[in-house]
Amino acid sequence: MTQRIQRSHKGFTLVEVLISAAIFSVVLLAVYTVFIWSQQTFTSGTRRQDNQQGARQAMDQMVRQSRMAGYISENFDTDTTNDIPPTGSSIIVPRIFMASSTALAIFGNLDGSTTSSLFLYCLNGTQLLAKKGAIDSASSYTCTGTGGDVIADNVSSLAFTYYGLDASSPRNLTQIAFAGNGYLDGAVAPPFNIGAATTAITKAANALSFPANPTPPTTADNRQAVRIIRVQLTISQNSPMQTQAITMNSTIELRNNTGN
Repeated sequence: MTQRIQRSHKGFTLVEVLISAAIFSVVLLAVYTVFIWSQQTFTSGTRRQDNQQGARQAMDQMVRQSRMAGYISENFDTDTTNDIPPTGSSIIVPRIFMASSTALAIFGNLDGSTTSSLFLYCLNGTQLLAKKGAIDSASSYTCTGTGGDVIADNVSSLAFTYYGLDASSPRNLTQIAFAGNGYLDGAVAPPFNIGAATTAITKAANALSFPANPTPPTTADNRQAVRIIRVQLTISQNSPMQTQAITMNSTIELRNNTGN
């Protein structure tokens, strides 16, 4: 009886303790690895969803407002003194003031306000900016955060491509080439040529001035010939697992034809 009691109180050997500890460590390490992997997967998925949402909202804003380029609400009210340009003027108000492969400045009442303005979309570092301002103000054409709204972060690329009707086959579209400086018609900002003489268009008691370099077009030019704008936006962000890139493409058909 005494011998049996002594056997029941017998403990584990050192080898058994070490083996048990090793097995427990392996199991704990496996659980920890699965937990970390699950956490990284969740974080990566959340970031991807945020990137997609940010890219979609930015693209939706650019598409919605760009479609309305050239819509000048002042020309549709009962007050004829604020028409742009004034009745009888030969000046064509461009719906596209500046266009390059990475920036677009368009004119009109694009946000449902009471007056027409210049709207600029451009890439400032990794931030996609949307700016609203006067067409004769240098800051309206400057791609900085001052006076602008960041509509997307972590942007790695922004590309605009412009298309017009093919003269030889009007049913087909042809890509419109940039001038040597990388802009349609060479119209570069800010703002075209600071300090140059301007052509003023009377707008009630105010003077709405167009920079004189280039002068406001009196006939159709490449900017006026644009019918389709294709936009590609890529947002990239590093995650614990990999670098994530979301690319969105959209085709904008301009609705308002001002001048031709």
